[in-house]
Amino acid sequence: MVARHRGEVVLAEAVGLASAPDGPPVAVTVQTPFQVMSASKAVVAFAVAALEDRGALDVGWPVARVWPAFAARGKGDITILDVLIHRSGLVIDALYSDYTRWRDWDWVVDTIAAAPPDHPRGTLAYEAYTFGWILGEVVRRTSGRSIDELVADLLAPDITGLRLRAPAAEAPAVAYNRWLGSPNFHLGRVRLADDFEAANNGFVGFQALAPGAGMIADALSLTAFYDMLLRGGRFPSGRQVVRAETLAPYLRPATAGRDRITGAWVRLGRGFALGWPLPHPYGWWGSSRCFGHPGGFSMLGFADPEAELSVAIFTTANRGIADLVRRFAPLSGAIRSGIKK
Repeated sequence: MVARHRGEVVLAEAVGLASAPDGPPVAVTVQTPFQVMSASKAVVAFAVAALEDRGALDVGWPVARVWPAFAARGKGDITILDVLIHRSGLVIDALYSDYTRWRDWDWVVDTIAAAPPDHPRGTLAYEAYTFGWILGEVVRRTSGRSIDELVADLLAPDITGLRLRAPAAEAPAVAYNRWLGSPNFHLGRVRLADDFEAANNGFVGFQALAPGAGMIADALSLTAFYDMLLRGGRFPSGRQVVRAETLAPYLRPATAGRDRITGAWVRLGRGFALGWPLPHPYGWWGSSRCFGHPGGFSMLGFADPEAELSVAIFTTANRGIADLVRRFAPLSGAIRSGIKK
């Protein structure tokens, strides 16, 4: 757990082991890298915001404007904004059938381009992986660079411990993600438990670029990222990476409702999960102004503008949405209330 108040680290605690089940015991620290899964979605949205800030794209554009093949099978009207707020209707379960093929970016994007929508455009259906692949291809086509390269340049030299892809040789040093929930747990139609550990330990984020579901980060770096957002896109060094007026629509409510995939009620900005008055991973009550994103059912990064606070909580135990809230709400709430006092 790490928390920054007005940029200063006020909490930095670590306990337990980061090692694989069959590996030697390795104590976790606040600098231990984790594969933070969907916590990366906020960073993908930030990359899109940076290109929008430069005038390279408009989120109101159809995806097909920059990626013509995407229009196939009735997808021509789906906009970049639809993807950012999980209302494109594209889930594409077929992509999950063999995670080893994800290392082939061309195969992934060709599969997406050729697929029909799973739901009508406008349906709130969480895009666990397609979110990052679609927006990653938009970034590639508008910037001429892969999204992991663009993100690295946007954040360096102020943040270097946060990467959408890392060398495979670094995988053994990353905390091991465990699936401890039901073997029959489903995310939509996909039985998530089947390949969870195989995909998320040493594959996604190392061999395969899955921008919306795989990022290598330590807690200090993720809180530095959210601190930069709280400063309106400016680092403590004074370097402005995205103007505050461009960032603002990403961090305020854009849509809300019951998600077709998870069954949970969600409140979303553009690529960011927003809090609300009721129990949430950001705290038991009153987190409406908070923005961030969980990852898997074990990672969390968020900011509380009212408290001028950024928080990262990483664990390795994944069981499901209810367990995520049960474990994280009291921690997040205690950190937020402690700062406000």
